[in-house]
Amino acid sequence: MVLNKLDNFRKLAKGQCPRMAIWAILNHCNSSCLGCQFQKTREKRSVSMKDAARVIDFFARNNICLVALTGGEPLLHPRLFDIMEELVRRNIVIAYLTTNNTLINDDIARHLGKAHINIVGVSVNLDFFCLPTGEIRKKEAARIRKATALLKKHSVNFYGGVILSQYTKDVRSVCETMRGLGFEKISFSYPQTEQKSSWKAFSDAPYLKFSKEEAKNIFNQLISMKREGRYPIYNTSDSLNEFLRFYSNEPLKYPCVCGDKMFYVDWDSNLFPCFTLSQKIGNILDGVEIKPCGPHHERCLQHAFKDPGLFYCALANIYEIKDLLFAGNLGGCWNRIRNKRTRDSVGALWEIARSPFI
Repeated sequence: MVLNKLDNFRKLAKGQCPRMAIWAILNHCNSSCLGCQFQKTREKRSVSMKDAARVIDFFARNNICLVALTGGEPLLHPRLFDIMEELVRRNIVIAYLTTNNTLINDDIARHLGKAHINIVGVSVNLDFFCLPTGEIRKKEAARIRKATALLKKHSVNFYGGVILSQYTKDVRSVCETMRGLGFEKISFSYPQTEQKSSWKAFSDAPYLKFSKEEAKNIFNQLISMKREGRYPIYNTSDSLNEFLRFYSNEPLKYPCVCGDKMFYVDWDSNLFPCFTLSQKIGNILDGVEIKPCGPHHERCLQHAFKDPGLFYCALANIYEIKDLLFAGNLGGCWNRIRNKRTRDSVGALWEIARSPFI
C-alpha cells in the first residue's frame, strides 16, 4: 500500500497540476436504496469498451490523472476490469471505486485485490439502519460482514460509506454498528437532495434534510469523535470543519474546483463541470475541448466535489513551492512556506494521503 501511494504521488508530481474526473460508467443499479434514484432507471445504458477507450484517451490528453469509477453500480459493468486495466496502462490513478456491496463474492474480491485501485468505497444503504432489530437485520448484517471479510482476505483497501440522514444522525451509534460489520474506516457523506445533470444519486425525501442546528450538531459530534481517536472516521478534519463553517455562515476556506480541476462524465460520455449542474460542457465522443469554466458555486454541499478542494489547495501550494525552488527563488519559496494558508493545507497532507483522492 505504501509503495502504491508513492507511485501515485510520483505520477501526480509530473507536469501540470492534475485534474480529476468522476466517471459514471453505467446508469443502473441492482439495489433499491433510500436516497437514490438509480434503481428507477428504465433504459439501462453503459459505456462500451470502444467508447471507454476514447474517454480514457481524452483523460490522458487533458491531464485528467485521477479518475473515480462509479455508477449506478459499477460492478454490474461486464468490462469493468478491462476499463481499469486501460486506465492503469495510461498512467491514470484510479482514485476510488464505489459499490453497494451486494455483488461482492470471492471472485470479485480477488479481482479487486489485484486491480490498481487506491480504495473501494463500500456503501451501507440507509435501508439497513431503518431495519428493526430482528432476524431480517441479522441476516443483512451477516451478508455485509461476509463481504467485508472477503475484501480483507484479498487485501482490498476499502472504507464503509454512510449517508447522513435522520436515520443516521446518531453518528456514534452508526460508527459502532459499522465496526460490527467489519469496517475499519468510515466515511460520512452529506445527502444530495437535488441534482440537475444526468446523475441520479439524490432524493428530496424529508429524512435527508436537516435544520442548521441539527447539521451543526452532527458535524460537531464528528469533529469531537475524530479528535478522540476512538472512531475510524475517514473524513478529513478540514473537510468536517468546512461543512461546519457552511452551516455557521462563515467564509469557506477551500474553493469549488468543479469545471476547472474536477469534472463529471456520464455513461453516454457527456462531460459536466459537476453533477449538481445542468450545464453540459459537451460530449467527449464529439471532440469537446475542456475550457475551465469554474468555480460555479462556492457555497456547495456536494461532498464528492468539495473534499477535493482541500486536496487541490495543498497540491497547488506544493507545485508553487516546487516551481519557486527549481527557479532558484529561495525567498519566494520561504514566503510561500510561511503563509498560513499553505501551512494549513499542507498540514492536512497526512490525512489527504489517506483519503480517497490519492
